[in-house]
Amino acid sequence: MILPPFRPRRSRASMLPRLDILVVEDDANIRAIIELSLGLDPSMTVRTVEYGWEAIEEVERDEVSFDLILLDGILSDMSGAALITAVHANPKTKNLPVIILTALRSNSELDHLADAGANAVMEKPFDPISLANQLRAHLALRDGRCVRWWASDPSTR
Repeated sequence: MILPPFRPRRSRASMLPRLDILVVEDDANIRAIIELSLGLDPSMTVRTVEYGWEAIEEVERDEVSFDLILLDGILSDMSGAALITAVHANPKTKNLPVIILTALRSNSELDHLADAGANAVMEKPFDPISLANQLRAHLALRDGRCVRWWASDPSTR
């Protein structure tokens, strides 16, 4: 009896599109958790930086192209909104998706991030196990506006 050649099944992760992610987080412990969490997904490549100015330098480098920025809402050197504005001011990165991961709770602060151009706002603390899937879900829903889950008026969500 002749058996057909063995063809290993592709894992679900190998069928997912590759994502190059820039993580901007000033807390070293959270940065390590995010890097470890996203690093478990073989289709994600993660680069981390601590400061907003480093993020701006990274996205402006010609040899690097990111699919997403995962950004802390408040950095030690600039606000998340200021970083989004700087990234989107560059023609090369004006359409680069930015997802905010923040502990901010004030509606006005969250609105400010959304108005600056965030594609999504996620809360801290976050679930490291589901973080990669949550990022993919937010990217799939991308329609140019941030879903404002914190808004009390449903018409503004």
